[in-house]
Amino acid sequence: MHILPGTDTRIINLEGTIIIITAVKDDVSLYRVMIDGLFYGYVQRIDGVLHRLDGSKISNEFFSEICRVIQ
Repeated sequence: MHILPGTDTRIINLEGTIIIITAVKDDVSLYRVMIDGLFYGYVQRIDGVLHRLDGSKISNEFFSEICRVIQ
């Protein structure tokens, strides 16, 4: 995992799959998820717990890793 200084962006290399998680500027609880350069949806922190938003295509495996990194 890499954390870019000065930004709220995290990069995960999961066995060759690159996951980029970026906080949405106007909502500190909302994160944009890109996997291998493609937009896969959003996750949002609600009452301290991360949730995939409706329409997100994030697999359970990737979501578990995202939760581990963001928590």
